[in-house]
Amino acid sequence: EKSKLKKNIINFIERIESQKKLILFLTKNKLSSELFINYFSSNSNQISQFFQKVKEISSKIKTWNSPVVNLLLNILFLWDFFIFKKFSQFELHFSKQIKQILSGIETLDSLLPFFTLYYHNQESEFPYISPNVQEIKAFWIAHPLLEPNTRVSNPLEPIPKGNGFLITGSNMSGKTTYLRTIGINSLLALCGSPTLSKGFSLPPLKILSSIRNEDSLQDGISFFYAEVKKIKSILESVESSQIPCLVLIDEVLKGTNTRERVIATKKILEELQKYSTFVVVTTHDLDLAKIFKKSKYKLKHFEEQIKNGKMSFDYKIRDGILTSGNALKILSIEYPRIKFFDS
Repeated sequence: EKSKLKKNIINFIERIESQKKLILFLTKNKLSSELFINYFSSNSNQISQFFQKVKEISSKIKTWNSPVVNLLLNILFLWDFFIFKKFSQFELHFSKQIKQILSGIETLDSLLPFFTLYYHNQESEFPYISPNVQEIKAFWIAHPLLEPNTRVSNPLEPIPKGNGFLITGSNMSGKTTYLRTIGINSLLALCGSPTLSKGFSLPPLKILSSIRNEDSLQDGISFFYAEVKKIKSILESVESSQIPCLVLIDEVLKGTNTRERVIATKKILEELQKYSTFVVVTTHDLDLAKIFKKSKYKLKHFEEQIKNGKMSFDYKIRDGILTSGNALKILSIEYPRIKFFDS
């Protein structure tokens, strides 16, 4: 029991001393925001007294690092119990005040990333979130982790419940980044953060994704089986969810052949339409995209440009299906000794 008490006291002293400069700063320069005004209302004299007591206790517990000295002090003065009593009196006197300050620091720490995001992205804004919203949309949306000089914004056209986008695109053209852009901004929105978007609106929702699947030699799982397990998890979550779901699937079922991929994907997307979902799916498979021409899913694509033998991308989303791939073009540019095209 004594060991537990000692450990708790040591942990408390170490934590408080590590926060000392911050606590002194926040109580001296009181934050004017209504969010924090009650957390740091203690005056500087009270805080000085508090840290003076911390210093006294800290000096006394140093004897715990010297077993012989500590043993003698315990024999003569019941030293450990003396410290426990001092700490108990200290805790009784300052506990309410310090809990209030530490709660304020935790609140400030949890909100600082959102302040930082807005500080570095002044064009960001708070989204509109309401259970009455029946679709997800934004005038434009961008990825907050990309540098401003390389970042490309794209519109997010309205996705009603039970509908979605099927996006085709060349390699490296921006399909997956667009998927992640929707996901990360939706997550930020649900955390109460500003988002890198304009006119972004969405209902409270659950985010489900299959973006980065990997095989496992250790577990005996192939890439395709990993995809299947993830999609199974998504379907089960959608079926049981009490709120709408945002479903993001990158390169749907790319671990199997075209014929079976087309059949399976068609059924999976039809199943997702039965529930309150907003679905965004990417694929390389143009045959797969063609079967959705007359469905509720909107067809979008990204493409590349080739100038003077060099490939470039504008990362802009466009309507319709991609008409050609770029895999052979990339191979011919990187290794021109193999001719994939007749000259």
